[in-house]
Amino acid sequence: MIQIQNLNKDFKEKNGEIFHALKNITLSVAQGEFVLLKGVSGSGKSTLLHILASQLKPTSGSVEVAGENIASYSDYHASLYRRDITAYITQSFHLFNALTVEENLLPALVIKDLNAVQINAAQQKAMELANIAHKAKQKVSNLSGGEKQRAIIARAIVSDAQIILCDEPTANLDKENSLLFIEILTKLKAKGKTIIIATHDPIFDTCKIIDKSLSIKEGTLE
Repeated sequence: MIQIQNLNKDFKEKNGEIFHALKNITLSVAQGEFVLLKGVSGSGKSTLLHILASQLKPTSGSVEVAGENIASYSDYHASLYRRDITAYITQSFHLFNALTVEENLLPALVIKDLNAVQINAAQQKAMELANIAHKAKQKVSNLSGGEKQRAIIARAIVSDAQIILCDEPTANLDKENSLLFIEILTKLKAKGKTIIIATHDPIFDTCKIIDKSLSIKEGTLE
């Protein structure tokens, strides 16, 4: 599913020096695998996820997804890839507070060639899977932190993406809601989704559905 070879990512800092965020990363992830990417803040976890989401391009190396090198995508093809293939879940909510939960799911659907019935069905399916359907008509501003995270999950998966990328998804959640989040991921894995989580939250250390646990330090996989 995902093949990363000799991946490097450099950033030019304000003082002109080069910061090597990722160094010679090689990684293989099979379809349906649940991969845990562990590391402290600044280790390169988020940068790797951004590249897998085609939000950043690597400095060198290849990133193949289903046989295509997404690192070579034009902006247009990268946007199609983000729309159809990946879902991105972060620790920040980035929801429209004045809109309801179901309304927050619309942006991911209106860009597809769907009719009203299909859009409604996709919304309902995603909200049920994320355990937030009972709050469909509630404005986001009235939701708890855990409910907002489930709304984020629903929005991320409403387009039926095959790859779920999670960047410190439990950072703003208490233990109870973190465990609920893991339950949702378990359902997604059962549906054959490929899941990659970047985190330093120890709650994932005993998660039984993890297929592969990797550590990243100073931009290098250990």
